[in-house]
Amino acid sequence: GISDRQQRSWSKNRKQVARLIASNFFSFIITALVIASVVIVIIDADRRAKCASGLECLGFENLRALDSVILCIFTIEIVLRLYVYQMYFFSTTAVFNTIDLVVLLVCWCGLMMEQTMKNAMLVRCARIIRIVRVLRLVTAFQELYLMVAGLASTMRTIFWACVLLFLVFCGLSVVALDVLQPIQEELYKDGSVSAEFPSHAFSSVKDCMLTLFTTLVMGDGFYDILVPLCEKDFYGALTIVGFVAVVHLGVGNLILSVIVDRAAEARRQDTIFQATQAHNAKKLIRRELKTLWQNVSPDDENISLEELKELWLSDSVFHDYFKSMDIDRGLIEYVLVRMYHCGNGRVTFEDFAQELIRIKKADAGPIAALLQNQVSHVLEGISEIKAGLDLHQRGFKPPSKGEAAIAAV
Repeated sequence: GISDRQQRSWSKNRKQVARLIASNFFSFIITALVIASVVIVIIDADRRAKCASGLECLGFENLRALDSVILCIFTIEIVLRLYVYQMYFFSTTAVFNTIDLVVLLVCWCGLMMEQTMKNAMLVRCARIIRIVRVLRLVTAFQELYLMVAGLASTMRTIFWACVLLFLVFCGLSVVALDVLQPIQEELYKDGSVSAEFPSHAFSSVKDCMLTLFTTLVMGDGFYDILVPLCEKDFYGALTIVGFVAVVHLGVGNLILSVIVDRAAEARRQDTIFQATQAHNAKKLIRRELKTLWQNVSPDDENISLEELKELWLSDSVFHDYFKSMDIDRGLIEYVLVRMYHCGNGRVTFEDFAQELIRIKKADAGPIAALLQNQVSHVLEGISEIKAGLDLHQRGFKPPSKGEAAIAAV
């Protein structure tokens, strides 16, 4: 958050740099460099592995030079963002800036360690440190950030899902030992098993768990192991169908639904994502409002309360747009009244749109708390006035007839 009113006080150079780093072309260049940097790290690691095997050790200098150039460009980008945002660079709504700065510092530390340290272990650590620049991809693509954040938020759920799967397969293995092992022995006595059927598939709880996991979850050997058991015995077929229902229809879907719910809950609680969404929504609404005003009144940049009422009644596009946003005329008039008016009672449509978006997107919780506090103060004041009137009435004595006559004279 930097408002337009704050940006008006910026210098000309600062505004130009701000437009540069906010442009789509600049974002495209930085994203391409991030991807190129990750590719360079992968190619460099692959060539070092081949060099260690004695195959080839060529091209390291070119890769290092290109990597250093990209790192310098990243440094220039961070310096430009620091120049534009200044104190807002480390704000809570711009955590990506802090992440990019930390990644850049770590990359420079790794590069200096690789060039100065002679210890092989330290050099390897410095090379591993360079992989942190992959985090720049998270800040470059919002969809990738959502997936990474969702994965990080569901790691605890995935752990307990593994525990649940272990317990379920323990129970199924006990049943398999009692039901499927005798069928397996009959198949071996009849000699009607294939060469792919393992002889120890259901010989112990451990073997049963491994067999059921590979066949039901991984899908490996289902036709060679479980299908002959189903064909041999009816109760064995019912048991295997029950296993499939429990694992796939029951536990699998249950785990998937819990993971999805946990990721959605984490997304709702993610302040970075919510701030980014709110910022993008405000930019979109502001752009739409500006386009709407240019269509209805292209020659005038100011608006007054009278013009607003006239537009609301006469222009259906103007009226329908605000109605679609659940904004009525009362709210728009309130925005115009509470804003700062010039001497002629007019304000720019740019300021009007920004103030309207701010009020529309404001959280109702703090506003309701403020209103409740103000109402409580008003009620306390009324109670004090009422108590004073009661005391005055108790101390008031009606005048006698003589006093009333004298007062009349």
